[in-house]
Amino acid sequence: LNGLYEFAGSEYARTGNFDRLNVAQLEHENAGETHFVHLAHAAQMQAQRISGSESDFTGHVELAQLSEQERRSLAALAGRTWSVSQLESYANCPFKFMTEGLFRFDSPDEEEEGFNKMEQGNLLHKVLYEIFTERRESRSPDVTDLRDEPSILDFKSRADALAKAHLKSSAESHPFYRLDAERMLGRGPTSVWDRVLAAEQMLQQGSHRPALFEVSFGSNTGSSKDQELRLSTEKPVQLGKIKLRGKIDRIDMDAETFSIVDYKSGNTKSYKDIERGTSLQLLIYLKVAEELVNRARLDAGEVSLRGIGSVYQSLKDGKRKLGVVIKEEAEQRLGKLQLMKHKVADEHPSGHGVLSAEEVEELLERTIERAERYVDGILAGSFHLAEDDIAPSVCSYCGIKNACRYREAVSFDALPVAVTAAPY
Repeated sequence: LNGLYEFAGSEYARTGNFDRLNVAQLEHENAGETHFVHLAHAAQMQAQRISGSESDFTGHVELAQLSEQERRSLAALAGRTWSVSQLESYANCPFKFMTEGLFRFDSPDEEEEGFNKMEQGNLLHKVLYEIFTERRESRSPDVTDLRDEPSILDFKSRADALAKAHLKSSAESHPFYRLDAERMLGRGPTSVWDRVLAAEQMLQQGSHRPALFEVSFGSNTGSSKDQELRLSTEKPVQLGKIKLRGKIDRIDMDAETFSIVDYKSGNTKSYKDIERGTSLQLLIYLKVAEELVNRARLDAGEVSLRGIGSVYQSLKDGKRKLGVVIKEEAEQRLGKLQLMKHKVADEHPSGHGVLSAEEVEELLERTIERAERYVDGILAGSFHLAEDDIAPSVCSYCGIKNACRYREAVSFDALPVAVTAAPY
């Protein structure tokens, strides 16, 4: 009968009558007449969805209609410590954030044989943390500066040994871990460690070198074995009105400046995502790192460092990819970078994040303002569908798309109009 109600509501909202319901009524006459008393309600609901007006039926929770306990639960989120990924989830689709982030409805993910993508990413992060930390503590040459064949082979052999030790510890839950190890790590010149070395070599021309690894803040995100003890803190970092938690993959430094490195096992975000406000991580982590690094340096009586940008380091293709950097500093400090491809070059002529220091600061301020606005939206009970300009990419592979009204909204041209990209 849900299909009947949806059809009735859509038909009434479209035409203002139920003339086309005769066949449907005949097909459902055995269900009893009492079921049809809900048709008027279905029509009202569907009409509001098509019109795009704010209501309970378009993802806008009327706080006055909530119970006292429900209002208290929502208000309690005001003091919550947020992860950047939670805020990005809301930015991309508030409805999905509500179902998965608040209601804890899990997406029906497809079963994967062996290690899933998250487990693979976590493994590579652990190994990179361990091997970079080992080399730092033993005062071995930076991985970035390895050039001779014996040193390169030594690095790859050690990385392989660390990875296989982690994989072997998971043998009970993954009985084919040897096959997984070969698939994940690869062999010869196509191994994941060759891709790591290729990305590091792109940094050789710059002055930055790897310095700090897996810097966590805002929560105990792991044991002391897999986080940077020099800088990590359980205290959240306050930016604007919100408290944040997270983990920075890597911080590179020279004597005057630093940059953020974000490892990526999959695809990287585009500059358009950063500028639009649906990708917050690079800029927010740059600001967080500036606070953590300089607080520690101040305590040690050392001069503060300037943050000059954030880059992606792809474990998938062995490239260092531009995120957001200060133009005047990039070439000298960051070495060779691959520009991120931009699908809509006409809208964003730069097509990448090479900006002046003033532009980076302005973009950072807008990013923090957007993060605050997302929290305000959550507290106000605003959980609409993904906006029209990003819905096709966000919704195509969504695990809950069969439980939301995306297709219906598309058919009636009733997706929310983009507002997150509007200038301040």
